[in-house]
Amino acid sequence: MFYVQHLLGTGHVRRIALIARAVAAQGIKVVVASGGFPVKNLDWGEARVWQLPPIRARDSEFSALVDENGNEIGGVFKETRRDQLLACFNETKPDVVVIETYPFGRRKLRFELTPLIEEILQRKSSPKLVCSVRDVLQLKNVRRRQETLQILNDYYDAVLAHGDASFIALGDSFSEANDIGCDVVYTGYVADEAESQVSRVGENEIIVAAGGGAAAGNLYRCTVEVSRVCEHLNKSWRLLVGAGIPEDEFKSLSDRQSKILKVERNRLDYPVLLRNAALSVSQAGYNTVLDVLQSGARALFIPFEGKGETEQVVRAKRLHELGYAGLLRESELSVQTFVRAVVESLDLPKPKNLAIDTDGINRSTEFILGQLTNF
Repeated sequence: MFYVQHLLGTGHVRRIALIARAVAAQGIKVVVASGGFPVKNLDWGEARVWQLPPIRARDSEFSALVDENGNEIGGVFKETRRDQLLACFNETKPDVVVIETYPFGRRKLRFELTPLIEEILQRKSSPKLVCSVRDVLQLKNVRRRQETLQILNDYYDAVLAHGDASFIALGDSFSEANDIGCDVVYTGYVADEAESQVSRVGENEIIVAAGGGAAAGNLYRCTVEVSRVCEHLNKSWRLLVGAGIPEDEFKSLSDRQSKILKVERNRLDYPVLLRNAALSVSQAGYNTVLDVLQSGARALFIPFEGKGETEQVVRAKRLHELGYAGLLRESELSVQTFVRAVVESLDLPKPKNLAIDTDGINRSTEFILGQLTNF
């Protein structure tokens, strides 16, 4: 059984979908308790999705959790979610439970996660409890980090760190990593197979994308302005707008298309566009960075820096330090700085393949199969 909750972007649920699909392909019964809004075209394979009443973050500041109507969730809603999650667990009777992020994050979901862990521990033959976490963690204060460590050491059997320690180690963003008492397994990055389609679409274009896009409004709007003053570059622009942007905002952006700027919703052939692009401009979310790395495109990263957010900055800075990509801090984003960063990034040498482990799907699957008592 997997538990996953995406609140702003879609990176978490996409990563879990890849792993859950791979495990299910081995003939294992897989159930995924998903707490976010359903994502279009997400392939779960033979894994069964148990959709909890969906919630999301109200804004990029994560000021509150809201329902499909934008209302902050209250006691009754939380009790319903908790009961459905426990029903999922009790019906599934899993041998392994994989919880995405918690206790490294998702503290606002303790109203359902604490009861779930208690239910797991009450089982006569307790399932293995595993935390699935990305390469970079959100930096927290000492008290929060110690609390995280205590929960891990008291209840968890393992941490699956979906990264490569030679590139970014868990300790780079969680200083107590060496004190984790359960197993810590680096799986490599969880990367989908690169699209093999041959096409010239996107050739000589500057591709601007930001995953789900819920926290990319300023980048999208700035792109429209920058494209207008960059005709001298002799490049076309393609702005891909994520599903996190409401239809009225998307229409407003589309209405400002020009002869050198196309505005579209995210495309399934994004990897193909990147391979042909003159330059990729994006935030630095987990999945987006993997797409860019696999494409071999010149890149400019403008990492998301919401209130206290550091994850994307750490990832983008590491790639910039390696000479792989340009970097523009979101706090410095303006038409002028954007234009300058694009020009500088176009002058970068074509990046060499970055030697990082991207076998995260297979290694995560192998680990989970190894925990099953009846496999």
